[in-house]
Amino acid sequence: MSAPSSVVPNLSPPVAQRRPTLMSYAMFILVGCCLCASLVGSLL
Repeated sequence: MSAPSSVVPNLSPPVAQRRPTLMSYAMFILVGCCLCASLVGSLL
């Protein structure tokens, strides 16, 4: 979890400061999708 938190601010500091909730939700959604994809792939 340390990598995404360090990469996001470097790419867009103003956006992260203005709307931290949207950034956090986006990160959670991306992580969830990745986890679901990996689980489905392993099960299949």
